[in-house]
Amino acid sequence: MNRKSALLSRLTLYSLAAFLFSAVPTSIVELGSICIIYHLTGYQCLMCGMTRAFSNAMHFAFSRAVSFNPLIVIIFPLFWFLFVDDIVAFISVIRGGHYYSILERIWFRMDSISPEKP
Repeated sequence: MNRKSALLSRLTLYSLAAFLFSAVPTSIVELGSICIIYHLTGYQCLMCGMTRAFSNAMHFAFSRAVSFNPLIVIIFPLFWFLFVDDIVAFISVIRGGHYYSILERIWFRMDSISPEKP
């Protein structure tokens, strides 16, 4: 998979997640926990409640989102930062630039790879 396809795939997933979390009412998402760890062990993991928290954050109910999982204060802005960063990287690829998104730099350890040749 080339770089443009990978970026486009990630942007599609981000967009789909953002659309679904904002289109589906929070009352449906709040019906119960979907955490596998919680259902297997009975103990809550660090991410328990994150789906419900993210749904509430997408509906601008931030106090309710924090009540489900306080880590939403970190995860929600991080999601939007990575989304915008991938948009910038995708535009750079289309224009022939060499900007790499944060995820690409982490994943490919940019210090060990050379820029793509046209």
